[in-house]
Amino acid sequence: MTTCANRRCSRCHRFVMSAVPAITGALTDKAGNVREQAAFALSQLGDSKAVPALVAALKDKESGVRQQAAFALSQIGDESALEGLTAALKDVDAEVRQQAVFALSQIADGNRSNHGHPQAAPVVAPAPMPIPAPAPTPPPHR
Repeated sequence: MTTCANRRCSRCHRFVMSAVPAITGALTDKAGNVREQAAFALSQLGDSKAVPALVAALKDKESGVRQQAAFALSQIGDESALEGLTAALKDVDAEVRQQAVFALSQIADGNRSNHGHPQAAPVVAPAPMPIPAPAPTPPPHR
């Protein structure tokens, strides 16, 4: 099987976009990791047809799903997600709130790549832990 490296190839685009309904359906799977991976996959596809399901996923019981849903919405850039993302600013999980801020800024800036394809922006990672200072060396025994 050969693959097309050109993201603008209409045949490839139609094939990939035909997967959006099935992937969107996986956002309601019983397994949290499946829902999280579905949200990530939708972020890579960047199809606005997934926006209503992704907005609903912002209320998922798993914070990883909510975070990936917000990221996917940042990649799609559809203004219909603004209300759901604004509500996510009050999420109990700081990483979800951070991702919602990122998504809102991306949508406000219109910061999307060509033709609705997602840009290469990473999911916001947790803030790094501070590196502790080395313990003082005790004086030598005499």
